[in-house]
Amino acid sequence: MDKIWESRSHQLSISIEERFWEKVDRKGIDDCWLWTGSIRGYGYGGFAANGKDYRAHRYVYEITYGAIPEGICVCHHCDNRLCVNPKHLFLGTQRENIRDAIDKGRWGWWLRTKGHKLKGHKLEKDQVVSIRNERETLRTPIKQLAKKYGVAKATIQEILKREIWAWVE
Repeated sequence: MDKIWESRSHQLSISIEERFWEKVDRKGIDDCWLWTGSIRGYGYGGFAANGKDYRAHRYVYEITYGAIPEGICVCHHCDNRLCVNPKHLFLGTQRENIRDAIDKGRWGWWLRTKGHKLKGHKLEKDQVVSIRNERETLRTPIKQLAKKYGVAKATIQEILKREIWAWVE
């Protein structure tokens, strides 16, 4: 019980920024400073302050440079989602962030990866072939295909446009 109380009183006696920086492994000024706290969706660090949840890199951007305009991304020059070094962060639109990823060869990895090797895949090669055949020959509605194969309509659309499973003829 004493350890819990000591931990709680420690959290109350330090500022939010101090609590944030306690969860960062800071190295050299130009190196990635890695978030060691909790990891949230898509592999980004997570931090709660003043009753609000933040992605760690967005929080550090705000305390370093100021407010982030609505709808704007905080992007990484280093492409390391756990990095919170303010020198590695920059603002951009979603389109600019995607363009940055494309330029660095990080976008479209799923097109180059065989579908059955993707983590959590639900379909097999023969099912993908069937989906394309059913749509092409029988004109089966996308909604019906999605229900039949237990995937989202967007997945069926991506298969048909060869955005995923592109290697399957």
